Amino acid sequence: MKILTIGKGQLAMLLAGAAHKQQHQLLAWDLRTEQAYDFSNHVWVTDSFDLCCQQADVITAELEDITPLGNTLEPYHAKMFPSANALLSLAFRDTEKAVMDSLGIEHAATAQVSDIAQLMRALEALDHKAVIKAVRSGYDGKGQWRSHTKEDLPHLLDQIEQFWQQCPDISLVVERFVPFTAEVSIIGSRDRHGSVAFFPLTTNFHDGGILQISLGGMPFPWSYLQSKAEAIFKRLTDALDYVGTLAIEFFVEGRELVVNEIAPRVHNSGHWTTDGADISQFDNHIAAITGQAVSAPHRVKPTIMLNVIGQPNIDPHLLNAPEVRCYWYEKSLRPGRKMGHINVAAESTGDLLDILEKYNPYWPDNVKSTLQEAKTLLRAS
Repeated sequence: MKILTIGKGQLAMLLAGAAHKQQHQLLAWDLRTEQAYDFSNHVWVTDSFDLCCQQADVITAELEDITPLGNTLEPYHAKMFPSANALLSLAFRDTEKAVMDSLGIEHAATAQVSDIAQLMRALEALDHKAVIKAVRSGYDGKGQWRSHTKEDLPHLLDQIEQFWQQCPDISLVVERFVPFTAEVSIIGSRDRHGSVAFFPLTTNFHDGGILQISLGGMPFPWSYLQSKAEAIFKRLTDALDYVGTLAIEFFVEGRELVVNEIAPRVHNSGHWTTDGADISQFDNHIAAITGQAVSAPHRVKPTIMLNVIGQPNIDPHLLNAPEVRCYWYEKSLRPGRKMGHINVAAESTGDLLDILEKYNPYWPDNVKSTLQEAKTLLRAS
């Protein structure tokens, strides 16, 4: 089959590898250059977007926001997986929260605000302990602010007023601060027949709102929440008739799960599955959108995924290490930009810890602080 994915980032690159394994061809439409890229032959394609859509058997997306394409996708909705309706329902934080409210799924949002007076009232109701997020154009810590006490207010309001000067039409969602034990995600896939397949809960470590490290393929103190996470996933994807891979990020609060974000696509916290399981999130996404059945992994290994953020390269010691798999995205360097990731899979958590210690001087600088937290959890698992 010919697959067209909207967006040409690292997710499209990794999807292309899975498509190739299943003998499909994948083109990625770059919204910035308005060209398609053929990952199989490593060439740019000069065909128009309309022609690419016509020639594709299936259209998918590596990003949530398809609104920049306007109505150009409308004639091709029948070949879109996940559907345009599912993507648009989950593309922005306000619509995402509305879907969760309609399904009785717990999340942290308490108010949506569009001016300073509304924001002040929402913060006062939460005793100024809150996380504030733009309903759109915010990810990896961008378009997000934290309030801890009333003393934060002057600086916070100054930042948000600057944001509204640049983006006057974007409202904000105010969320209560969740005193979480852990941040986890469920990575699952749903096929066209409604069957679902899941990976074990992934535990995630963030810094500055950006994912640094994920641990997967092993039991955690909160693994008993797996069935609850799967039930929430199924309720959501059944309601939207969602087809493909989807990730839900949760806070673990007490013995409950509170949804933080929903990503209607393959997700950074599922990258570990490429090397830590016998089937990956990318394999299942391609299978689902092309009409095949999704499969749960038969075997998983304790695996760590480390993002490479704002770094010009990966240390050669890691590139040449037999226990380490490195992925480089070929992007131009920018501070805070995800440039690549590293997977390490092992037969046991003890073996994984040994590998982490063996190459300790060479891990990316951006993960150094969160790596200590991850090691502490590994020792306890």
